[in-house]
Amino acid sequence: MESISNYELIQLFQNCLTFIDSQFQYWLSASFAVVVAGFLAKDVLNRNARVWVSILYLVASSLFAVKYYMALQQSLFIGDELAIRGIAWPSSVAGAVSVRASLFILGLLSTLWFTNFHPSVGKGEI
Repeated sequence: MESISNYELIQLFQNCLTFIDSQFQYWLSASFAVVVAGFLAKDVLNRNARVWVSILYLVASSLFAVKYYMALQQSLFIGDELAIRGIAWPSSVAGAVSVRASLFILGLLSTLWFTNFHPSVGKGEI
């Protein structure tokens, strides 16, 4: 079996980081969509409808978190292989992981609060 070249390994590492970025952008877009929909429909949605929207949002966010974790594990594995081969990989990756995790938790909680408990949330009919 032929070993993967350094060039291919670096490309694979960059692909993992690109996948992580795109997944985070999808989650961020979904969060804003839930906030905007919750704001526009605040007078129409009743408590049960808001709870269902929140549950669907939590499921989508959970899927994102699992995919993010898997891609992160893969990129760390590739980063370790790069280090074994003597190729330095950016140390900013670890900082970006921390920032994204913080934004994810803060964004998740803020979206759920805004959708369910914000003072502007009305008593809708649906």
